[in-house]
Amino acid sequence: MSTLNVAALQDVDAAGSKATLPTTGANFTLGPGWGALEFVAEAAITGGPTNVDVTSLAAGYSYLFSIESVGPATDSVTMHARMSQSTTFLTGGSDYSTQQAPADHIKISTQVRGGAAGETGSYLIYLPSPGRAGVDHTILPLRGVEDYTDGDKLKGIVDGGGIDLNQTAVDGIRFYWSSGVWQNLGHIITLRWRNS
Repeated sequence: MSTLNVAALQDVDAAGSKATLPTTGANFTLGPGWGALEFVAEAAITGGPTNVDVTSLAAGYSYLFSIESVGPATDSVTMHARMSQSTTFLTGGSDYSTQQAPADHIKISTQVRGGAAGETGSYLIYLPSPGRAGVDHTILPLRGVEDYTDGDKLKGIVDGGGIDLNQTAVDGIRFYWSSGVWQNLGHIITLRWRNS
């Protein structure tokens, strides 16, 4: 077994808090109160889905979604997102406040995307405290880079928005293209950390 000392840098006397790491491939978590970034899940994008949904978001956490090397199956589209409350995704015409407000979605990518081979993109999206009621809920694309329809030019993208309907807790997020389905490539990684 290995020992992880986390109380302070240069904890040479091993007096700090410790966690025993497994020596096999078993899952490992630091448990509540440690404040560490925690891996939740990874899923490959296969089967040409219309939506990529991450559901059952736990209360008490903030989330990061790393959507890597993905693309639409059709040309001239942008990536969008929606949030769910009580397992129902919000789709009303003025449910969200964005730069294009009001809207029935939140735009993630600002560049029009292509569906040809090699026209892929990667995105890092932050969802702060979705399980907390009584606060505004926002989706914040931290950064993204994508190839788009006029050739192999990489473009940086930043957009985002939030729910304008209410301040009810959020329990899921949906990523989709403005038209069509996902190509069978890339994956989504979900990470989280405790809010307190």
